[in-house]
Amino acid sequence: MGTTGFYREVDIPDDFGEHAVAPMTGIVTLPRHVAWSGQGALDLDDPVDRNYAYEILLAEGTADDVRAYVDRDLLVQAWDELCLAPHVREQWGTWLRGRDLIA
Repeated sequence: MGTTGFYREVDIPDDFGEHAVAPMTGIVTLPRHVAWSGQGALDLDDPVDRNYAYEILLAEGTADDVRAYVDRDLLVQAWDELCLAPHVREQWGTWLRGRDLIA
């Protein structure tokens, strides 16, 4: 993780989606360092809440946060619906395209 320009590079785990532990589901409260404005509990089984959680996690989460909360297949399905800062979309998009997960 480093600093580029006016924003921090996102922390993308190289092994994202390749480990045996399934991401969390159901009602979760994201860690304070991720949801620093106190978004409260989110339901990862609800597509609207899940997309919101993923937007926060992709931008603010550590590699461990992404591994714990984000399901790679659900991320790919929701990719076009996510509202991401340009630098977050670019960095994650590069990673996903590099693995032929998105066009």
